[in-house]
This record gives sequence, structure tokens and C-alpha cells, in this order.
Amino acid sequence: MAGLRDTENHDRYLLAVSHAEDLIRRKSTFGREVTDNWEELASLLVALQDPFEFEDFAGMRQRALTAIILARPTDTGPWFARAFFEGDYSISQRLAIISTLGLGARFLAGFQDEEQYGGLPKLENSFPSKSLPEKMHKLFITPSTPVDSIAQSLERKMVEPMALKAADEMTGPNVLKVRTFSSRIEKEKKRKKPISNELAKIVGESFFFPLTGRWWAQLQSR
Repeated sequence: MAGLRDTENHDRYLLAVSHAEDLIRRKSTFGREVTDNWEELASLLVALQDPFEFEDFAGMRQRALTAIILARPTDTGPWFARAFFEGDYSISQRLAIISTLGLGARFLAGFQDEEQYGGLPKLENSFPSKSLPEKMHKLFITPSTPVDSIAQSLERKMVEPMALKAADEMTGPNVLKVRTFSSRIEKEKKRKKPISNELAKIVGESFFFPLTGRWWAQLQSR
């Protein structure tokens, strides 16, 4: 934090900004530096200026803010929501805050930003072409022959009745037969019990509801 405040020293300031994310991530589960100082650190990063016009300054600051919200999501989420609506910040700083909440929620859900956070790269032309090779393409675009017409007619006469019969068996009276009590018990035993959605608790209580609640309060006050 001392380095982030030293806006007169180019090298020290660059060192602090460029390594802020790594230090926060490393210290989030070790020691109490982040735990005891996250609010002061978050305030400092949100209000951070770029007096030296560093390359990718906004990206470095954003990554550091995201590291803070991931370190203590239940505490930092409501704080960022309050800062977005009530803090004395510029438009760009508010955008950094709302981006922090969005990226934090994505990380907690298991998603990663591919460009900034080293996720899997996007593959160029990963889907096959819609066009077949020229020789095969000519085979499939040729006009239908009498043999084709006969084949289609046979398909309609033979396949369609079989499909209709199968549909009747799947949806007819046989399906309506009531299972025995014992079979229902066995099926209930095999059914997986619902798992508590811990992600929804964190994102809902710490991200979504603080944001929507303060948005509604702002809307009513105006």
C-alpha cells in the first residue's frame, strides 16, 4: 500500500501496481495482511490514478480488485455495492467497481476470463466448415433420381408405422401402470439428494441483493 501511494516514484509505483494481484492472491489465505486491511486496500485501488500512463494500467488495477473480492467475498461484495452507489468516484472508477463484482461472481462460479486470467485460449475456426469437399458436394447437390423417389416412398411406408407404434407404446396405457409401493421406495433410495447451492448464497447475499437493494433505494429517492 505504501508503494501504491508513492505516485512520485515511477519504478516503485509500477512495481506495486503490477504485482498487486499476485501479492493479494498469495496473502489471501496466508497471514492477516489482506484480512485486516482489505477495505483500505480496496479503497486505495479503486481511487488509483495513472500518472505515468502505464501500459495496461486499467487491467492491472482490475485484476487486483478482483483478487480482493475473491479473498473475502462476503465482506467485500456489500462494500463494493455501497461504493458503487454512494462513493465519491468517477464514471471510470464506478465501472471498475461494477466489473469487479461481475468478474468476482464469474470466478466464484468457476468461470475465468480467457484473455486476462490465463484461461483456455479460443481456438480459431474450431467448428468444421459448412461446405463439404467439392467432389462430395457435387454428389449431394445432384437432382433427385427416380431411385431416390422410390427409396423415400419405401422409407415412409416402412419406417413411419414403426415410429408411430413405438410412440404409442411409450405414451399409451402401459405407461400409466402404477408402480408397486416397494419399487417406488427403491427408486427413492437411489435418487440423489439435492445439494445446497453455496454459490447462490454467496453471490445472492453479498453481490446481487446489495446491488439491487441500493439501486432500488436510489430509484425511490429520485
